[in-house]
Amino acid sequence: MTGMRRGEIIELNQDRVNLFKSFIDLTEEDVKTDEPRRIYFGSVPELKHVFVEAARNRTPVQSLVFTKPDGKPAPKWYIQRLFKKACA
Repeated sequence: MTGMRRGEIIELNQDRVNLFKSFIDLTEEDVKTDEPRRIYFGSVPELKHVFVEAARNRTPVQSLVFTKPDGKPAPKWYIQRLFKKACA
């Protein structure tokens, strides 16, 4: 729903997400093209809910938005497996 690449989603840090203004700020270090961009998600209530729940469930030492249930970073293969399950 965001047009973000898988790597951008997996490595998304909490400090890039602005819940109050409903956008994600990606810097040139975060993106493949070296061009920063802003992604708005406020017009998609389901997507905003995902970010609110991720913020609600994170631990103080957790910097990533999306992690495995144990709070550890999610490797790409883990996300691919979840996508395949969701598609099935």
